[in-house]
Amino acid sequence: MTERSRRLATRALRAGGVVAVVAALVWPGAVITSRLGGHHHPWTLLAISLGYTAFGLLCLQLILAARTRTLDRLYGSDRLLLIHRAVGPLLLSAAAVHVSVAPFVFSPFTQRLQFMLPPLLETLPGAAAATAVLLAAGVTAVRAATGVRYDVWRRVHLLGALALPLAMTHAAVAGQSFGRVPLLRGYVLGLGAVAGFALLARAARRIKADRAPLPVTDVTMSAERTTTIRVERPAGFSFRAGQFCEVGFGGRPPHPFTIASPPEAPYLEFTIRRIGEFTRAIGTRPASSQESRLRYRRHDRRSKAPAGPRESPHRAPSTVSLSGPYGRFTPDIAPEARTFVFIAGGIGITPFASSLRSEAFWRRPGLRRVLLIWSIRRRSEAPYYNELAGLAERDRRFLFYVLHTGTASETATHRRSIDSAYLAEHCPADDANTAWFLCGPAAMMRECGRSLRQLGVPRRRIHAERFQR
Repeated sequence: MTERSRRLATRALRAGGVVAVVAALVWPGAVITSRLGGHHHPWTLLAISLGYTAFGLLCLQLILAARTRTLDRLYGSDRLLLIHRAVGPLLLSAAAVHVSVAPFVFSPFTQRLQFMLPPLLETLPGAAAATAVLLAAGVTAVRAATGVRYDVWRRVHLLGALALPLAMTHAAVAGQSFGRVPLLRGYVLGLGAVAGFALLARAARRIKADRAPLPVTDVTMSAERTTTIRVERPAGFSFRAGQFCEVGFGGRPPHPFTIASPPEAPYLEFTIRRIGEFTRAIGTRPASSQESRLRYRRHDRRSKAPAGPRESPHRAPSTVSLSGPYGRFTPDIAPEARTFVFIAGGIGITPFASSLRSEAFWRRPGLRRVLLIWSIRRRSEAPYYNELAGLAERDRRFLFYVLHTGTASETATHRRSIDSAYLAEHCPADDANTAWFLCGPAAMMRECGRSLRQLGVPRRRIHAERFQR
């Protein structure tokens, strides 16, 4: 199969997946209308249809959250996360309307069953499922405004998984269409089984990772407020430059971190900016039990960059749990590219560091030029700076530009924002063999995306990944 045929097949699979999801959400309503339309009031049909729609959206949410490898390769974790966030309000709305309308339109049916089952037993599973969805969605909605800790948010968010068996029980006990229409019964059982299998598969991967922790071999304060941790690479572990893993430290809930080491390295390296409670707790010093074999050093002691603030006394973990790799934000998604433009903001340098430090990347057939534009606040907060600057001196194909947005006392390569004028001035002319990769804060990503579109770069050649997850 040629590369063009492979790309067309991938696009067809993506489009087919979208069509399948839409059909799965619309199909129950069509079945209910055709099978029950002559026997029920329109409000009753609406309530039933919204119940099945809410169930389909719930299953979709759980499948998206399970980090299924097939979906990850097709769509990329970044897109799946955006879809997951967009589906949440739709699920909450459908469930809320169903819960609000159902008690009024189903009262005759409830009366007929009151001698067979207690009314509470009919509605309790559905109410519990709706409560689980409400809590999971509610804590997500207020997290940014209230500063809810990640581990608390994650535990509450996991309540959404409990809604699956509760919703299936509610459909079997209280859903009159469930027993009368075999197609709907198959819909609930089949889709619920797929979502449940996806969740169990992710749980199994997590348990496997927790049971086989990897020893930390090196802890480096690679820049101000930045820690780089190296761990032993598991036997048979392979990844592509730009992918990430879910990493757990010291029994804490896992977080996604990009693998910054090249794929050829015998170790895995994670460079982490200490910006929140979890990342600050990772520490800047090795655990005391490991001090005899771990090396801790201030990165680039010869640098004249000003020293950062005093670090917290946390000790770095001696082991980590790891599952993955995930993501498709790699140069491999642009096989036809001969020129690469990497635009990074802050710690968004990590996926590009993995590619630029990879021998296989520089041996790509026909590779003409690689340009890195890196926006940082201060030179002291830039890991890999000296290594990348040295690479630019050794390889004429690599151009390296740095924009400082911090204090005026530091010397900057350029002191301006990344806008369309800057990109037009420093970047090569766009053509069919140029690929553009963006990784950084959301505001920078939006601005760069608009600037590239103003320059006429097609969306299909702009690849982006937001590192806030």
